[in-house]
Amino acid sequence: MKKLNSLSILLFILLLCTATQCEKEEFIPVTFENQTSETLYFVNNNGRENFEDLLKGGFSKLILPNETTEVAHIPDPYEGAIIYYIFKESTLKRYTKEEIVEQNIYDKKYEFTIQQLKAIDFKIIYTGN
Repeated sequence: MKKLNSLSILLFILLLCTATQCEKEEFIPVTFENQTSETLYFVNNNGRENFEDLLKGGFSKLILPNETTEVAHIPDPYEGAIIYYIFKESTLKRYTKEEIVEQNIYDKKYEFTIQQLKAIDFKIIYTGN
């Protein structure tokens, strides 16, 4: 009887999904080009977390000097701001994580909408300025 109930529920979910045309969510890759001679780190929050909560998990990606790398995948469609904080390796050596959070320290902050990222072909270029 349990198998029959489980099978019935599974079939119902499958029919419901088919009836509502469930689609697999697509993601757009974002690339980052580091045009400096210094290693960079970044965190991204997709507009959902505050700065302190964002840094609790650590830094998302290491970007070597003069390297271009894929750093994130954004759901398509996406509503809201997509925020990237960039940290130079020298900044992370100079300040503790606590100082970074308390003093809101970062080397660069990018804030984009999906339309703004599309306009730059989903590629962020960091020159050090």
